Amino acid sequence: MTEVEDNFEVSEFTFNFHKGFDLYVAVRCGKKAALDELESLQTDPISSGYLAMSLARSENSIIPKDIPRVKELCAHFLPLMFEMTINSDKETIEFLADVHYLIAFCQENGIVHYFVLFCFSVVSYAEVIFEFLTGYAVSKDPVKSVENYRESVALGHPGAAVNLSNCYDDGVGVAVNKAKVFELCSFAAGVGHPIGLNNLGCCYLFGKGCSINHVQKMRLWEKAAKMGYPMSQVNIGLTYFYGEGVRTDEATAVRYFQQGVKAGLCRAQLMLGYCYYRGSGINGDVSKAIEYCGLAAAQGNASAQYQLGCILYNRSFDQADREKAISTLQEAANSGSPDAQYFIGCCYCTGIQGKPKSIIEAVRFLRKAAIREHAESISRLNSLQEEYKEELWQNRKSFW
Repeated sequence: MTEVEDNFEVSEFTFNFHKGFDLYVAVRCGKKAALDELESLQTDPISSGYLAMSLARSENSIIPKDIPRVKELCAHFLPLMFEMTINSDKETIEFLADVHYLIAFCQENGIVHYFVLFCFSVVSYAEVIFEFLTGYAVSKDPVKSVENYRESVALGHPGAAVNLSNCYDDGVGVAVNKAKVFELCSFAAGVGHPIGLNNLGCCYLFGKGCSINHVQKMRLWEKAAKMGYPMSQVNIGLTYFYGEGVRTDEATAVRYFQQGVKAGLCRAQLMLGYCYYRGSGINGDVSKAIEYCGLAAAQGNASAQYQLGCILYNRSFDQADREKAISTLQEAANSGSPDAQYFIGCCYCTGIQGKPKSIIEAVRFLRKAAIREHAESISRLNSLQEEYKEELWQNRKSFW
C-alpha cells in the first residue's frame, strides 16, 4: 500500500482508492489472493470498480476474464460512485489522474470502460453520459486518448505513463518517439510501478531512447520480479536461457519460468514445457512437456500450439495420436504460426497426413508463412509457382 505521512489524516476514500489500486496491480500479477480480497470488499464502490477492471483485463489463466460478472459489478458500483464526494486537493488530484487515465483507455480501445460513466461526468461530457446510458460505446479515438493520457501523467499517474509510452512506441495516436518511450517508462519505474520497471528494462534491452545496457535491464527486471510481476520473471528466465548479456544458465531460467507459470503466463508455460521436452535445466519429462505446452496452447498461443503439435507428432503411438497431432498443428497454422503453416502447406502439396492433395491449399498456407519471411516456405512456394503456373493463374481468385 502507498505510504503516507504520519500527520496526514487518510480519508476512507483515499484509503480505499489506494488499497483497491494495490490489489488491482496484484491481480494483474496473477495473485489469486488479491482477487479474493477485492471480492470481499465489493460492497465499497471503489473496490467494486477495481474488481470489475481486474476481471475484464486479466491476462493469465489463473484469473480468467469474466465479462458477465463485470457487467453485474458495473450495475452495482456506478450509481454509488455518484454519491461519493472528494474532500481534499490531494484526493482531487489523485482521482482526476485516474479519471483521465480511464477515459484515455476507453478512447484508445473504443469500448465502454467500467469507470467511464463517472469519469465523463467529472469532466462534464454530458453527451457521452447520454450515449452510455442509451447503450452506445465510446468512440475509438487514439488522438484524444493520447491527450487524456498526457493529462493523467501530468497528475502523476504511473499507469497512464506506461500506456502513453506504448502509444509512442507503436505510433498510436501520436508519432513514434523512442525517446519519449524511455522518458515515460523512466517516470513509471521511478515510482516503483512494476510494469514501468519491466518496460524500462525492455528499453535497455532494445536501445529504445537509450544505449543497450544489459546490467540495467537485469536490475530493473529483478526489481519488478521481486514485486511479483510475471512478465519480468519470464524475461529474466529468457535472458538466462539464451545467455543475453549474462552467462547461460538453464537451471536458473527454469526457476524463473516456474514463477511465471504460477501466475498463468502463457510464455512461461511454453518455455517450461520446452525445457521439460529438451531436458534443459531440468530432468526431461515428455508428459510434463505436453502438460505445460498444452496450458499455453489453450490460451491460443500459436507457438505453443505448434510446439505441442510437434511433441505429439514425434511421440504418437497410433493413428489416433497422429490425428490429434495433425489437428493441433492445423490449429497452430490457423493461429498464425509460420512453421505450422509450412507443415500444413507441405501436407496439402503431397496429399499426406490426412490432407487431400491440393496445390491451391498448399500455396494458400505457404503464402501466409512466406509473408512472415519463413525461408523454407518462400523456397517451396517459388518452386510450386513455377511448376503449377497455369493452374495457379486459373485459380488466382482463390487467393484474393
